[in-house]
Amino acid sequence: MLDRLKRDKTASQDTLDYIEYVNDWLYRELSGQTHLNVSGITLRGVHFSTAEAKLVFGDDWEAKRNEKLEEYRQEQVWLSIILMLAIVSEIEGHFNFGRNQKAREVWTILCKYSDYALDLWDARYSTVLPE
Repeated sequence: MLDRLKRDKTASQDTLDYIEYVNDWLYRELSGQTHLNVSGITLRGVHFSTAEAKLVFGDDWEAKRNEKLEEYRQEQVWLSIILMLAIVSEIEGHFNFGRNQKAREVWTILCKYSDYALDLWDARYSTVLPE
């Protein structure tokens, strides 16, 4: 997709840079976990292997593994919300439906609690959604 956009010449360099940033981030973070590449196995392997959980967490491995699973679940919920807001922001930035300020308010709230949101806000949406 990125190669096609680069050949198209209609997207700005800022847009191309952002799409490349998101693609790299999504591929490394989410795809790696889904397909269990080396980093994905490192992050999620302990969730699936009792032997690994015992080795990593020690005697209280079940409670600690459950805590890790809850952290993972919460992180995935945050990522889903942030990605949906990114899509909404792209639509608002392009079509100007008049929801700019509402989107900025949601970004402001999410940025207080999530580094992922803050990274995307700084990389793109602080300029796509001007005051």
